[in-house]
Amino acid sequence: KLYVEEWANFEAEVAVMVARKPGGEIKCFPVVETRQNNNICELVVAPPSFSFPISARQEALDVARKAVESLDGVGIFGVEMFWMKDGRVLVNEIAPRPHNSG
Repeated sequence: KLYVEEWANFEAEVAVMVARKPGGEIKCFPVVETRQNNNICELVVAPPSFSFPISARQEALDVARKAVESLDGVGIFGVEMFWMKDGRVLVNEIAPRPHNSG
């Protein structure tokens, strides 16, 4: 079997580090821009260097928080996302550990 995803036509890549305590309390760190080279995070820029609307930043924080809540995990999570050309924020990867993108 072959699994194929549609290409994500994104404007930029962003990430949020999320910390979750055993009782469920969550804290999100500020949104950062990530720059990739050959699919490897080469540079993290905080705050993002491009024009990133406040509404999109808030959506990225909300998406990251909801993603970690859905896993019901505890600890530090790196949530990488695509900021799409149409303004949406989509999850690309969730790393259940301190991550190079944060």
